[in-house]
Amino acid sequence: MHTIVRITKRFAKFEVFRALHTIGKPALFCLPLALNAQTTDSTQYPKVLPSLTIRDTRFNRTGYTFWKVDSVPLNGAISLSDRLLWENVLDVRANAPGTLSTISIRGAGPNRTPVFWNGLNLQSPMNGVMDAALVPLWPDDNLEIQFGGQSATQSSGAMGGSVLVTPRQQAFGQGFSGYLNAVAGSFGRLESSASAGLSGKKIASTLRAAWQQADNDFSFQKQVLDGRYYDAKQGNNFGKRIDLQQFNRFEINKKNDLKTAFWFQNAFREIPPSITEAPRETWQKDRSYRAMLSWERSAGARVLWTTRAAWLDDFLAFNLVGNVDTSHSRQAMLSTERSSSIGKHWAW
Repeated sequence: MHTIVRITKRFAKFEVFRALHTIGKPALFCLPLALNAQTTDSTQYPKVLPSLTIRDTRFNRTGYTFWKVDSVPLNGAISLSDRLLWENVLDVRANAPGTLSTISIRGAGPNRTPVFWNGLNLQSPMNGVMDAALVPLWPDDNLEIQFGGQSATQSSGAMGGSVLVTPRQQAFGQGFSGYLNAVAGSFGRLESSASAGLSGKKIASTLRAAWQQADNDFSFQKQVLDGRYYDAKQGNNFGKRIDLQQFNRFEINKKNDLKTAFWFQNAFREIPPSITEAPRETWQKDRSYRAMLSWERSAGARVLWTTRAAWLDDFLAFNLVGNVDTSHSRQAMLSTERSSSIGKHWAW
């Protein structure tokens, strides 16, 4: 039997090894006995740890029944309508990937189901509806659905519920990160997306882009007036979309953060006729510019101030059998919110 004692340099750490030699075969048993002592080099290990604020209250979930997505595909951007079709959370009416899609919670209709992006209500002032196919989701983005009239605190029109999309903010001190992907699928579907981020100790910036197009010329059976069915192929169903988003984050100090966000989008979608209609050319063009500046101040662990200033510029063109109608809206938004908690059970 042998006993070995080893003392490391940083800590007074004793390790005892006992080796027993059996007949023909040696066996090794390790019995660690650790005694940690403080190092004598006080410059490497400071006596006082840096301060850290831990927020124990989620104000935006107080009083709501909510559902949160557990995963977003890691192979690139996906539209909000495509992701919601994975699970039966709410009603999604989509014609094809990338084409017009509307959502509804508890039967309240799409004009009573607002979609929020970075805290901004994306409901169009022209028609009161946000097309769910025009909202992209990147990996690590947060998607949450709030049910019921309680969510009307986010918007006066949120009778059925609200859909909240929060892009991922790059943390400080991560250096460079990025990815690039390309996807090809049936019915002429092609996709590509890329992202690049750079963060230092107090500044973080992210740039990401996505492109998608699809012919959507799938086959189906069509019934004629005499009741017979024949094979047909869907036409006038092409769609393409380009998204460009850019985010910046600045840490002024431990209690104040300044954030900027910019989103450009350009989309073209053909709208196919119904089964009983004759073929015709109908399409829609969407172009949007969205910019936001937000300031967050944490006065304490239980108090949060959020101030947002935003500019939204949306353009829409709709063609029906050669007649083109256009709509153009510009919105300026300014909001300030103060959230705080009282004790362990109250928040306002």
